Amino acid sequence: MIILYGFFLPEVFSQDSLSVREGQEIQLLARRKVEKGLNDLLNTISFEDLGDFERKALRTDSYGNSVNKVFYNDKVIIEDDINPEHISGKTGTDLPIDRYLSDFELFYPKSVDRTILFTDFDVSALKKSEYYYVKVYFKSQFNSRHNQIKIPYGQVRRVAEVRAEKKGKKWLTYIMRVAFVTEIDSAKSPLNDVLLTSDSIAVNGGKQIAEVISEAENLRNKERETERKALEEYNSWLTTGDKAFASRDYDKALEAYTEAEKRNDFDDLLPRRKIYQVKRAFEKEKQTQVELLREYLAKGSIAQKKRNYTEAVGYYKKAFELKPDSLALGATIKQLNQKSSVKTELDEKYNSGKYAEVIKDYSKILRKEKSNSDYYLGRGLAYVMTNESDRALKDFTQSIELDFSNLAALKARAELFATKKDYPKAAADLTSYLNIDDSADDVFARRAKYRILTRNTAGAFEDYNKAVELSPKYPGHYFSRGILFFQTENYPNAVTDFSNGLKLDNKHSESYYNRGLAYVKLSQPEQAGQDFAQLRKLGINADQQQQIGLIVNHYFEKAFKSLADKKYENAIKEFDETIFIKPDISEAWYHRGQSFTALSDTLAALESYDRAISFRPDYSQAFFERAQLWFGLGKFEKAAADYRKSYEINPLNYLANAGEAHAYYEQKWFDKAIVSYQFIKINEKKIGKSFSDSVFANIYNQLGVSLFLTGQTAKAIEEFDRAIARNENFSDAYCNRGKAYEKENSLRRAVADFKKSAGLDGKTPIKYQFLGNAQYKEENFEDAILSFSEAIKLDADNRCCMAVSKLKRGDCYYALKQYRQATDDYESAFAIDSVTHIPDAFYNTGIAFLYQRQTDRSIKFLSRITAKDLVKGQAYYGLACAYVQQKKPEQALAWFEKSFQTGTISRAYIRKDKLLESVDKAFANSSAFKELVNKNVIK
Repeated sequence: MIILYGFFLPEVFSQDSLSVREGQEIQLLARRKVEKGLNDLLNTISFEDLGDFERKALRTDSYGNSVNKVFYNDKVIIEDDINPEHISGKTGTDLPIDRYLSDFELFYPKSVDRTILFTDFDVSALKKSEYYYVKVYFKSQFNSRHNQIKIPYGQVRRVAEVRAEKKGKKWLTYIMRVAFVTEIDSAKSPLNDVLLTSDSIAVNGGKQIAEVISEAENLRNKERETERKALEEYNSWLTTGDKAFASRDYDKALEAYTEAEKRNDFDDLLPRRKIYQVKRAFEKEKQTQVELLREYLAKGSIAQKKRNYTEAVGYYKKAFELKPDSLALGATIKQLNQKSSVKTELDEKYNSGKYAEVIKDYSKILRKEKSNSDYYLGRGLAYVMTNESDRALKDFTQSIELDFSNLAALKARAELFATKKDYPKAAADLTSYLNIDDSADDVFARRAKYRILTRNTAGAFEDYNKAVELSPKYPGHYFSRGILFFQTENYPNAVTDFSNGLKLDNKHSESYYNRGLAYVKLSQPEQAGQDFAQLRKLGINADQQQQIGLIVNHYFEKAFKSLADKKYENAIKEFDETIFIKPDISEAWYHRGQSFTALSDTLAALESYDRAISFRPDYSQAFFERAQLWFGLGKFEKAAADYRKSYEINPLNYLANAGEAHAYYEQKWFDKAIVSYQFIKINEKKIGKSFSDSVFANIYNQLGVSLFLTGQTAKAIEEFDRAIARNENFSDAYCNRGKAYEKENSLRRAVADFKKSAGLDGKTPIKYQFLGNAQYKEENFEDAILSFSEAIKLDADNRCCMAVSKLKRGDCYYALKQYRQATDDYESAFAIDSVTHIPDAFYNTGIAFLYQRQTDRSIKFLSRITAKDLVKGQAYYGLACAYVQQKKPEQALAWFEKSFQTGTISRAYIRKDKLLESVDKAFANSSAFKELVNKNVIK
C-alpha cells in the first residue's frame, strides 16, 4: 500500500524562479524515488518467484520510458556495492546502470522476503548545475550473502543524485548517479544551492491579497482531495487482488492488480510484482492439474492390475473430476464397478475363511467364463489356504497367461514359489511385476529378500536402493538394507541405514539391537551400549539377551586377563567397554575398582566399588575392598561400617571381622575393638588355616594393646603370649609385652622382652628407648646408657625419640655422677625439642653444673623452675647452695628460707644431703644456717 506524503502546488509563481514550497516538494519526491523507487526495484529483482523475462523487463523499464522509471536514462552510473568488499569510493568501481542491475541479478541471492533495507535518510537543499537536482543520503544494508564472495555485507553510506524536471504542473524526479559518501560530502554543503523565493503571492489586478491567497488555498485543497481519492482507489484494487489471490481466484486477482497498476502514480513496483506472482501461480496450478491427472490415471491403472477395483475406481473418479468430458473414463469406471460387485461377494467369503465355498463358486463361474484372469486368481488364493499348492500354482499360471499384467497374480505366484523355496522363480515373477509397475517399493524390497536367498547380493542391494528411493520415509527399507550391509560386513553403512530408519521410527527395537551389534563390530562399545540400553527400555527378547550376554562375556574375559597380567590401564579400558555394553555388571565394576586400586587411584576405585554395590547390594567382597580403601584414607568409621556389612553378608569373611576390629582400634574405640578381636579368637578353630600365623599374631597383639590401654594388663600379657606363640619373631609383640611387664614392675621380664624386641627389629629407635627406660628403672645405668645411645644413633633426625633419649641418657650420667656428660646431654636435648623442657630435667642440669663449679649456669637452669613445679623446694635449696658457692651468704640464707617454706625439705633431707657440704662444709655447720633450719624445718 502507498501512503500519501507528497503534495502539488498551483502554478501561481514566475517560471523564472522557484519557491521554498517547490523546493520542499522536489526534496520529498527525490527521497521517495530512492526510498521507494530504488529500494523496491532491487527487492523486486531479487524476488525468487520472478522469471527471467520479468526481471529483464524490470531492468529495462527502470531507465526506459515507463511509469516505473527510476533512472534518468541508460547512461546513469552506479558505484558498485554488489561486491561486499566494496565499501567506499576507494574500493568501488563505476558501472553503467544496465550492467549494475545485471550483476545484481546474477550475484545477489533470490528470496521471498525483502532483504535490502535503506535507512537514515538526509536530503540536501535544492541545487542547480545544468539541471535542478538534490542529493539523497542514506544507509544501505544488504541482508543476504553474495553468491560467490563469502564475506558478509556490512552497512554502507550511499548518496543518490536525483534530477528534477517539471512536466506541466508536476515535478518529476529521476536518479542520475548513486555512489558511496565521501568524507568531505555532506547534505549541508552549500555548493550549487539554489536561492529560493519566499511564498508571497502577487496581486492580480484589483483583487485583494486575501482573495488571491484564498483561491490558491482552495486549489491546493482540491488537488490534495483528488490525490487522496486516487490513492484510496489504488489501495482498494490492491486489497481486492490480495483477497482474490488468497482464495486462488487468479483471474480476479490479475484483473485487480492490473487496475492498480493503471492507477500507479507513486513509483510503486508492488502491483507489477503482484501481477508476476499471479501469473506464476496460475502456471503452477495449470501444470499441477495436468500432473495430478496423470498421477490419478497411473495409480488407477496399477490398482486395476492389482485387482484392487475399489481403489482403482477411486483414482479414476478423481481423474474424471479433472477431466469430466472424458467418455473413456466414465466407461472404465462403470466396468470396474461391475467387476468389483462380483469380486466383493467372493472376497467376503474368503475373508471369513469359507475357502471351500470360494473354490466351488469360482469353479462354477469358470465353466462359463474360462477366459477371466481374475477368477483363476481368486480360486488360486483359496487353494493356497487349503494347502493345495499345486492347484493354486496351476490357477495362478493360468491367470497370468490370460492377463500378463495381472499384478496380483504375479505377486501371489511369487509368494507360492517362495514357500516352495523356489526363490529364482519367485524373483522372476516379481521382476515381471516390476516391469509393469516400477513404483512398488514393497515389491522391490521383497525381491531383494529372494535375491539374498539366491546369493545375488548385488541385485538385492539394487532392489533395496530402489525401495528406499521410492519410499524414503518408510523405515522398514532402511532396516532391511542395514541387515544386508551387516551380513556383508559393511558395518559403517549398516549403522547409517539403521540410524536413518530410527529417525523415522524411534521405537523400532530391532534397529537398536542390530545397530548395537554393528557398533560392536566397529569396536565402538559405548555407542553399542547406548543402543542396547534403548533396546531394554523398548523390550528385549531372550535371544537378544543371550547374544548381548555373549558380547559382555567376551569383553569381560579380555579385561580380566589384562587384570591378571597386571596390565591395569588396559584392564580399566576393557572393563569400561564391558560396562558400556551392560552397565549393571557388578563384577565388572568390582574388578575395575581393583585395577584402579593397583594404580593407587583411590577415588576412582571407590567410585567403582560404589557402583558394584549399587547393582548388587549383597556384594560382600565389594564392601570389603571399599572398607580397605576407607581404612587407607584414614576414614576408619566408614571402614568399620563397610567391614561390618561385608561379614554380615558373608559371616565366614573373618578378615572383615578383623578389619572392623582394626578400624575400631585406630579410632581408639578399644572396648569395641576388644569385642571384635575376641570374636576372631573364639572362632580360631573355624578360621583354621585361612588365616596365616602372622595374621593371627597381629590380631592377638592388637587385642593385647587394646586390653593394656583399657587397664587390663594381665589379660593383655596373655594375648601378647598368644601373639608370640603364633610368631616367635614378632618384635612388636615382645615390645608390647615388655611395656605390660614394666607396668606391673616386672622389670627383669620387661628388660628381657625389650632386648628381644630390639634385637629382632634392630631399626626402630623407640624400642631401644623402651629398653633404656626399663634398665634405668633397674638402676642398670651403664646398660641404659648403651640402649639410649643406640636409639639416638637410629633417630639422628629426631623423627621420634632422639631428644628424649638424650634427656634420659643425661639422667643416667647424672645418677652415675658423671656431671659433665649429663649436662652435655641435657643441653643438647633442650636445644633439639621443647618436649624435654621439664622441671626435673632443669633441676638435674642445674645441680650437675653446681657440682662442676659452674655456678652461673647452675643458677640459670634452677631459676627456670617456677613456684608451680613439684621440685620447687629442691630447686630453691640448690639455688641457695649456688649462692653459698658464690660466697653470697645473705642471698643463700634467703633461698634456703624459701626452700624450707615450701614444706618439701625435711631434716632427714638435710642430713642426707651432700651437696651443701661439698660446696662449703663450714657454711653447713654455721649457726646462721642451723638457726634457720631450727626455725623453719619442723620434721
